[in-house]
Amino acid sequence: MEIMKSDNMSGNEEILTLLLQANPDKEKVMCDYHTSEHYVLKDNEAIKEVLLLKARSPKEVEVLNISIKSKYQNQGLGKILMKHIFNILKKRNYEKVTLGTGNSSINQLAFYQKLFC
Repeated sequence: MEIMKSDNMSGNEEILTLLLQANPDKEKVMCDYHTSEHYVLKDNEAIKEVLLLKARSPKEVEVLNISIKSKYQNQGLGKILMKHIFNILKKRNYEKVTLGTGNSSINQLAFYQKLFC
């Protein structure tokens, strides 16, 4: 398994499809994509997960989108990627990480709560 920052995912329909799985608003996803850092979790060249990250201030960063392919969910991969991202952010001296999800997204809320408990 490999986590990598990617500066160029243009034209990658697999990435776009995955991001749209987490947020069906294509216009918002494309805007976020073009204004953020991109990280992917891959295994044997297969993309399993993608995350978009954007600095909001010198001390605050926001997770704009995180999406895991359905067949890889509930296997701890989201936690692996988020812990990796938290380590990167700590080294960059960020003090606050924000993320959001709809209040009807019970699975996503549970995932985020597990990260911080």
